[in-house]
Amino acid sequence: MDFVNATASTDQFKSSSVDQFQRWYPQYRHVFDNITRANCSVEYRNYKSGIINSTNINYLAGGDKFTALTQPLIDCILDNTSEYLKGSMTSAQVLLGIMPTIITFLGPSHDEMAMLSNVGRRPLLAAGISLSAPSAYFSRAFEYFDPSEILCHHKYRRAQYRPKLNEGWWMLVSILEYGVVAGACWNIVVNTRQVNLWSISSLASDADFLPGLWLAFGPCIHFFSCFVFRLRIRGWRDTKDRIIRFIPERDTSLLSWFKSTPKRLLDFLTFTEFVPCATKEYVSRIEGRTESKTFLASAWLESTFTILHVVFGTLVFSGTLFVGTKDALGIVGRYIAGVAFCRIILMYELAGLRESCDSIDGDDPRPKREPLSDTTEVRGRDSGTEYRMRAKVPTVMESPTHTV
Repeated sequence: MDFVNATASTDQFKSSSVDQFQRWYPQYRHVFDNITRANCSVEYRNYKSGIINSTNINYLAGGDKFTALTQPLIDCILDNTSEYLKGSMTSAQVLLGIMPTIITFLGPSHDEMAMLSNVGRRPLLAAGISLSAPSAYFSRAFEYFDPSEILCHHKYRRAQYRPKLNEGWWMLVSILEYGVVAGACWNIVVNTRQVNLWSISSLASDADFLPGLWLAFGPCIHFFSCFVFRLRIRGWRDTKDRIIRFIPERDTSLLSWFKSTPKRLLDFLTFTEFVPCATKEYVSRIEGRTESKTFLASAWLESTFTILHVVFGTLVFSGTLFVGTKDALGIVGRYIAGVAFCRIILMYELAGLRESCDSIDGDDPRPKREPLSDTTEVRGRDSGTEYRMRAKVPTVMESPTHTV
């Protein structure tokens, strides 16, 4: 008798999660609720029990020991769903599948995020933005850009307003930034959790955490990009007297850098983390480094991880079941809204960092204004607008004569 019970127990084991199939997205919620209760009550009861019987697994229908509870219930719901609803769900899958790629074009690049964290000295704000914008803009492997170009000026760029510390406007700007980023983080987390529980992923129907796993991988890649950025560029932002005083201390070994981590974190929280990059009393400086083998390998891994992250997100969201087109538009819209608002905050911070930067490899990055001389006035015939243009006098170069 004990042998029979032991044999039966080996054929049954507990499922990992039974939290799905309870809530649905609003568009077809009434349909799937009715089907689950009226037509698939037996399959739903077996799913809620959480006990998997290996003898009841339908391997010919695609089931296995990991989907033994979800596969019969999904088949039952789809068998009782009209073709019209299936077509709507297919359109939603296409829209959700391209969503990770859309976010990559709207989101920040790794260099921009690392510039805010490493040079701007605002790692907490950068961490919030990385959570709200999980997919980063990526380039091809072994194609590297100079991150210092982010801080370069050009003559058509609009001058950034720089508040002073004694005016108090910087506090309002900082509170607004953290408020927007916190709201975007809440929006992204709630939206992802709803996708976890209100839909089923055909990639792994028993796993209710795949969208959350995709979301968690995004900040991890952003954090790794900060390490890659440091291998190529060092940067500082602080008040003018402090940045001159602490520059010699930053030329230390890796062991000393780790030992000074608590002190640097205290400096971040005290002097730079809650102060916008555009504040007038602050300056920033960056110094480039020669590309090393470690940097080349790390940069290649960064690009590869980013591409794999987009591919994983496409697989997860393109296989989402029981989501209508209207619901998919809401999901994608919430992701895009979070990325767009955080992108605005990031661009404002980088613009302020550009205005405060007074040294790139020892050179002043600000454009030098040359005095206008020998100017002529040109009046447009139709608009009557006057343009002051520098007169270009052609220079005739005489060819050198050689005497033999």
